Amino acid sequence: MPRNRSGRRVIQSAIDIKRWQQQPPTVIEARPARCPPCGAASCPLAGAIQGHGKRERQVWGPVSPDQPPEAIAVTARRRYHCVDCGAMLLVVPRCLLGRRVYSAAAISFALALWGVALATAAEVRQRVGPARILGPGSLF
Repeated sequence: MPRNRSGRRVIQSAIDIKRWQQQPPTVIEARPARCPPCGAASCPLAGAIQGHGKRERQVWGPVSPDQPPEAIAVTARRRYHCVDCGAMLLVVPRCLLGRRVYSAAAISFALALWGVALATAAEVRQRVGPARILGPGSLF
């Protein structure tokens, strides 16, 4: 009978995106202590979590609220594979979210502009989104 695979997990590091780009963490610094789904230890030599390469991610949004939005590429330091439960673990900087191209800071900033500052959708897009050419389905 086939095992039930745990899927992919994104683990946020304590390091923010700026520092991650300036000085990427070493493999030892990036390695998670345990597998989040099953709790298996990740001892570097004979643990259940094995290194599984690197992966690059795009991050959209402004680096700070007073700067223009940009699209930057961040190399997620390491992918890991848990041999106990089959989960793929991806260690990323603090502001990256799973299955999102915008950073957590950019999403929070957009919601603040929309809900608190009462900015229009076009203004929010201009302040947060790096795309300058919009497709025909865009309303703003």
